[in-house]
Amino acid sequence: DKKGKYTVLSEKLTSEPMGIGFKKGDKELEESVQKALDDMQKDGTLSKLSIKWFGTDEYKK
Repeated sequence: DKKGKYTVLSEKLTSEPMGIGFKKGDKELEESVQKALDDMQKDGTLSKLSIKWFGTDEYKK
């Protein structure tokens, strides 16, 4: 049981962008993931997830 062994910090430690890796040349997968991310940004899902997990909307325009 690891309960109590970790502390969630209120401040950010870094501000680097995140990325997703793909097998070189796998354009079909890359395009599918990009479309899903674009759709999630348009319908507000990414903002909701950002607020839930990071406490702030990292997708505000």
